[in-house]
Amino acid sequence: MRKHNGGCWADFRPLSNVMWLHYLLTKLLKSKNLRPPRRATVATASPNFTERQCYECLLKMESLLAQSVLKVQAHKPIVTKHSRRKVVTPTKTAVVSTTAPQCAGDVLSFGLMMGWV
Repeated sequence: MRKHNGGCWADFRPLSNVMWLHYLLTKLLKSKNLRPPRRATVATASPNFTERQCYECLLKMESLLAQSVLKVQAHKPIVTKHSRRKVVTPTKTAVVSTTAPQCAGDVLSFGLMMGWV
């Protein structure tokens, strides 16, 4: 994220909000070991969705946000070391969907479209 904003945190960059949301979802799913629910119980916050459906919504959103993050990462060169010299290898072009969110408003619009909000 620091490379994306050039170290200037005061400037508004809408994609950084998407990057933060992706970071939080990754932390929740991977670092906190959030596991899918075993049985289909109805969530207490919303009687319309089961816990399993809520978990699948998190996975879907993480996948969507990852597309935006890949778009940013596709532009940075990969530096490898061969003996004492650093060699910059060309980056591979990532296949990124054109529907990847570019700001938090896009994330909200997707949530509305899916009926989550």
